[in-house]
Amino acid sequence: MSVTPQTKLTRPVSAASAKAERLVRRWPALDWLVIGAMLVVSLLSAWLPVGWTRDYKRYNQPGLYWQLTAGVSLVYAIAGWWVWQADEKAFRRRGWVLAGLVLLPNLLNIWVRYKTELQPGQPLFGRDSDIGLYFKYAHDFATGLKPTFQNHPMEYPQGALLVFWLAERLSRGKLETFYWVFPGLMLAFQLLGALALFGIGRKIGRSRVAFVMAAGLVGSPFLMPYNYTRFDMVPAALLLAGVYCFLPGAGPEGFRLLGRNGSWQSGLLLAVGFVVKWLPVVTAPFMAVAYWRTGRRRELILFGAVLAGLSVVVLAPFWLVDQAAFWYPLQWQSSRKLTGESFWYLLQYQFFDSQHTIPARPWSEPALILLDNNLLQYLQIGLVAALFGLTLGQFRRLNQLNRLFDGWAGAGLLAVAVFTLANRVFSPQYWVLIGWALAATLVLRAKNGLEVAAGLVLLTVAGLANFLVFHLGAFPEQWINYSWLFFGASWLLTGWLIWRGKGPTASQAS
Repeated sequence: MSVTPQTKLTRPVSAASAKAERLVRRWPALDWLVIGAMLVVSLLSAWLPVGWTRDYKRYNQPGLYWQLTAGVSLVYAIAGWWVWQADEKAFRRRGWVLAGLVLLPNLLNIWVRYKTELQPGQPLFGRDSDIGLYFKYAHDFATGLKPTFQNHPMEYPQGALLVFWLAERLSRGKLETFYWVFPGLMLAFQLLGALALFGIGRKIGRSRVAFVMAAGLVGSPFLMPYNYTRFDMVPAALLLAGVYCFLPGAGPEGFRLLGRNGSWQSGLLLAVGFVVKWLPVVTAPFMAVAYWRTGRRRELILFGAVLAGLSVVVLAPFWLVDQAAFWYPLQWQSSRKLTGESFWYLLQYQFFDSQHTIPARPWSEPALILLDNNLLQYLQIGLVAALFGLTLGQFRRLNQLNRLFDGWAGAGLLAVAVFTLANRVFSPQYWVLIGWALAATLVLRAKNGLEVAAGLVLLTVAGLANFLVFHLGAFPEQWINYSWLFFGASWLLTGWLIWRGKGPTASQAS
């Protein structure tokens, strides 16, 4: 099958866009002004939440965060609209500018959080017990002990232990050093995720949109705490890098990274993401269909073999050493029941529980649970299966190679978002993976500058709401309202992107 040249999204023809194009031609430095505004708002975002967390009572803070959200949304919405008018070729050369937008605000945020003391001698990072838990697992492993906590094996997938171990070795076994080495390691993966997202945009002729999406995510003040105190940025970056390798690019076979095709590289990256935190593998069936539909059986076999083979190679030693510890993360996760910060809990609270039982904290189980674990698992899997079937219907008459790969890549990213949003147990760090997946899908499916701007605003609002649910965990009357806002914004954006699958991706290629 020959490779059909990629169809670029057309700019909306309007008086506003025509005027913007004239401005770009007259004052080309204006796009640098927009980039400078993004950097300034990111630097402010990196500094202010730390100060507010320290200096204000928690229940007084939501208004301040809404003001910050309004400013961030305004700047990035303008940037999203502006880059739509900018020259595509100019943005293809701006990867180094994106790296600066990633590194400067995040390094500032890490430094401020490390220097700000929770208690004398204890950095602000120390307020999050998960960092200490990661260190304990890693230190046990490095000193020849079985990683345990309260006499239980490690609750995370085995690949995560290798990430913790790397940070522990770089810290030379010292917790105080681990407090800044681990965030620094996560920053490296954040840079990988941003460049992978930008690379996706470059491959499909939308580097300007990918640029502002990546800058918006790395500059979000409500993702920064989870980017450093959790490890979800690792699977998020690997997922986007896997999608980058999967999408058609330059080369006689339509693929190129380290060789003539990217199928084995994509399988490798998804395998590493799978052993670290399972969720990236949700995209694999969607990618496999694209290989099958385009008659690329060799690439399909290579993709599947590397994905399965590397997963087995990494996980087999853990299984051989201790089978009970190997299966514990899966058993522990499957045994957890409905928690307060969950879409299904909100439905139970609103429609099924006449007493409106509220758990002590968003991450706790309510005293009354009416929705069975098995039922919720079936619903979760059923939603992903429904998305798979819908995608088959959307692209059943689509034959162009590039458009097929774009469409199935977007569907796979949305499957990750749907699967995670529909989980009966939800944690704030899940928004890291969801946010990056939705941003990449926006790059693939947004039709015009207005859609880019609206998508960035929804991402920012959802990030704020997710942050405030856990920030206001001691105030049930507030966090439940923000939980509704979070899932409302997230499902609205996800549903719109699913519907958009039959928009420019399919219609322009038909």
